[in-house]
Amino acid sequence: MKPINSFLRCCNRCRLPLILAIMALLAGSGSAVDLPGMSTVTELLLKYDSNGDGALDKSEFQAAVSNSFDEMDKDGDNKITEAEIEGLSAPIGEEYGVITTTAAVFTIKTILLTLDKNGDRVLSKVEYEGGCSGYFIKLDMNRNGSLSRDEIMKWPTHLFFAKDASATQAAQAAGESRITLWPQGPPGALGTTAKDIPTLTPHLPAKANGAAMVLIPGGSYSGIYEGQGDPFARWLNEQGITVFVLRYRLGSAGYRYPAQLQDAVQAMRHVRKNAAQWKIAANRIGVMGFSAGGHLVSTLINRPEDGEVASTDNAERVSARPDLAILCYPVISMITKPHAASRRNLIGASPDDALIRKTSSELQVHAGLPPCFVWHTGEDKMVPVDHSLLFAAALQQHGVPHELHIYQRGDHGTGLMGTVHPWMGDLLFWLHAQGFK
Repeated sequence: MKPINSFLRCCNRCRLPLILAIMALLAGSGSAVDLPGMSTVTELLLKYDSNGDGALDKSEFQAAVSNSFDEMDKDGDNKITEAEIEGLSAPIGEEYGVITTTAAVFTIKTILLTLDKNGDRVLSKVEYEGGCSGYFIKLDMNRNGSLSRDEIMKWPTHLFFAKDASATQAAQAAGESRITLWPQGPPGALGTTAKDIPTLTPHLPAKANGAAMVLIPGGSYSGIYEGQGDPFARWLNEQGITVFVLRYRLGSAGYRYPAQLQDAVQAMRHVRKNAAQWKIAANRIGVMGFSAGGHLVSTLINRPEDGEVASTDNAERVSARPDLAILCYPVISMITKPHAASRRNLIGASPDDALIRKTSSELQVHAGLPPCFVWHTGEDKMVPVDHSLLFAAALQQHGVPHELHIYQRGDHGTGLMGTVHPWMGDLLFWLHAQGFK
């Protein structure tokens, strides 16, 4: 898959340490583990095979880990600070509309700081080497004290998506082929390549509870950050929820508002129209988005009319209104502390005042919106917490049922799958109260 190969090229070009690159892959690759990409990772790892037996024993693995720490520790004080982590990635472009510099940085930071045991936001060599030793133990599936080529090849799937091999296989079997949202071509299409064709990918749970979620990853409207897609789809599947991951048209491909909203509206209509086929309840379909995907969620519930398209694809006009909405560290305002990249990609470099206000979701809230779950972190420097506070205040003003969680710690992108964070437990509690569990 392109995300893995693209990330590997970025790591090589920016001289990122090998172990760090693989940890970032764990958070960012989604379920799409392609053999060519993992073959590259495997060959790079096996360069540390000093005795030539085609496997890594614990001392060889530790040598690789120690070397990667020393590369990150620029000042040689045996500590890695957040500034050193952020300095690892040079501008790497936006290849394939999948990986961006900011996405790479916050993914890397999130994974590394899970190894920070004392909570000081600084990673000591002891913490780093101890955490990576834990990865070695998990990877050594046959418990013989070394990592074979086959075990390394299975790294992302084994660690990230399932507790055991049978669960991994079941999860893979549950995924279905991507659905083309607009079989006759999307409105305002600029071409016919993959970037012009929005899709919806179903993920079916082993034991469905009748609820469904349209899942919208972020990426500054310039890419689709895959770590917020399939991994969370599989987690929601574990809760019995049927999930549909939306990959929408992007500003980086020349699409401006409301093209993205058109795709979201069409996705909601498609799921609801085919609810019986998926064995889901037409009145239990929610939407969940991260970062810029959270902004798309907010426009979907605020202004679905902007995404309406006269089309023969929907002979049966069903409602595009979600039954609940989940916004994770969302971009909300195009006025107050706007996220520059999201704003530029969505509404262009010189939008008029009417368009700015229309896409500033705190100004578009009105009575009658579905219940909302909103969360953010106070330390988010990329999309300040003000965005969620403004949105929650508007929800309160208009009497919209909502729950707001502001967590003190964590930068943008905190709480990805594979990390420990209370937001997921809080969300499950709320979903239960909404009848989605």
